[in-house]
Amino acid sequence: MSEVSLSAFDSARRAAGTARDAESESTVAAAFVDQHYEAIHAWLWWLTRSRESAADLTQETFAAFWESQRRGLVRDPVPWLYQIARNLWRKRAASERRHGGGVDRRRLKEEESERASERSERDERTERIASALGALSPALREALLLRHTCDHSYAVIASILAIPQPLARWRVHRACMQLREALRSSDHA
Repeated sequence: MSEVSLSAFDSARRAAGTARDAESESTVAAAFVDQHYEAIHAWLWWLTRSRESAADLTQETFAAFWESQRRGLVRDPVPWLYQIARNLWRKRAASERRHGGGVDRRRLKEEESERASERSERDERTERIASALGALSPALREALLLRHTCDHSYAVIASILAIPQPLARWRVHRACMQLREALRSSDHA
């Protein structure tokens, strides 16, 4: 599918109020979701390590995105979409940390069971990579995953994370170095 351009997205947003352009807006919206859904879901899966959480957060992300688009808040759609996903993930992670003792034990068992079945499906190398990724700081992990799972440029990563572009580049570089070192260590263990 061809990339939905910012100008096409803006045109559709401006046309939202008119009934005759509702179909073209819907087409642009569907193309935008098709283009970004998989990448958002994959990024959130690597951040949460839970299919259920990633699916929930992906749905919440697109719902919040379309609500903000309806209110005319969207200026640059792709970074905005990822910022929403990032904020939702951070809120959920903070909530889970605060309620650590009050976490639903049944949900944890289900997620652990899901992780166990997923581990059996993945090869050993993938599990070592996932473990090494989990050991990275959230700031480094976010940047690395945006670069390598979502294939975003450093400029887009900087925009999503609200940091200068050189810092985005450094975070990706640093994360790669730490990941490489962790994998070397696990290969020798």
